[in-house]
Parts: sequence; C-alpha cells; structure tokens
Amino acid sequence: MTTGDPSTDGRTVNAGRTKAALLDAALTEFAERGLAGARVADIASRAGVNKQLISYHFGGKQGLYDAIFQLWEHREQGFREEAESLEDLAVRYLREALADPRWAKLAARTMLDGGTTKAEDDEERPGQDPEDLKTTQQAGELAEDLDPQAVMLAITGMVTAPLLYSGGTPPANYEEQLRLIVRKLRQ
Repeated sequence: MTTGDPSTDGRTVNAGRTKAALLDAALTEFAERGLAGARVADIASRAGVNKQLISYHFGGKQGLYDAIFQLWEHREQGFREEAESLEDLAVRYLREALADPRWAKLAARTMLDGGTTKAEDDEERPGQDPEDLKTTQQAGELAEDLDPQAVMLAITGMVTAPLLYSGGTPPANYEEQLRLIVRKLRQ
C-alpha cells in the first residue's frame, strides 16, 4: 500500500535505483568508448534495464553523458571545498582517480575526442579554471613566476600518471611525494 509519501513509494525507489544503475553503467561505457562510441543498448544492458529508460530519465545519450559530468562536478566541488591547501587538493584528486579510475579515463577520453560537456560549454568548471590557481598564487601557495595553466596541467599529469604508467598502483610513497612536489611550487 502506498502512503503518498514519495520516500516510501516503490516507484520512486526503483526509479532512483534505475537512474543510479544507468549512471554507473554509462560511466563505464563512456570511459571505455567515449560519447560517440558508446551505444545506448550496451549501457542499458550493463545496467540491466530497458534502453528506453535512458530517454525517459535523461532525454537520451547526450543527456546521460551530461548527467555523468554533473555528478562529477558535484563530487569535485565537495572535495575542493574541503581542501585546505593546493597539496591537499592534489592528493584528493589522486585518491579519487585511484578509487575509481573511470573518472580519469572519461576525462582523458573526452579531451582526446575533442569534446566538451554541456557544463563546460555553459560555464567554467571550478576544478579546471586557471583563475582558481591565480587566487592560490596570490595567497602565496604558488610561486609568482609559475604559469597557473601550466601548473594545472602538471598536477593533472601527476594525478593521472599512476593510472597510465603503473597499472593503477603508484609507488608506496607517491602520495607523500606528490605533496612534497606541490609544496615546492611555492618557492
């Protein structure tokens, strides 16, 4: 019996599970194949649902792709707000990349395919704006003679390198070394 409360409505719970399953499956497919290469049928099959539910919940493949990036932006904003320093932020990105490499693979795939997300077209993403590093630089956390955009690319490379060159397993002291390298960017 339904009480009218959406939190106890089985349809709402199932819709939430379906959307979560589709997002998880889509993250894997888009990371492996990119937007153009991913097939709706494969995403639905991986999620264990009918492919029409992608259109129903997300308006189609592009909407699902955009929803993946919105999910990342929400996660990213949370840990960016928690970071007390640039080195904390770099380590957090490293931990996120190692915990679920699909996110880093999706970002790389998107860049290699020459694409952007709807959110990137609409506005700058806080985690990828060199202006954020200019603010960090003005606060004394980054040497004045360093180009914030170059630093952003270097930190991105240091975060993703373990995924590319060591099979997802960085050296035992890599997190400490990353902190030390980023700390030295102040000098």
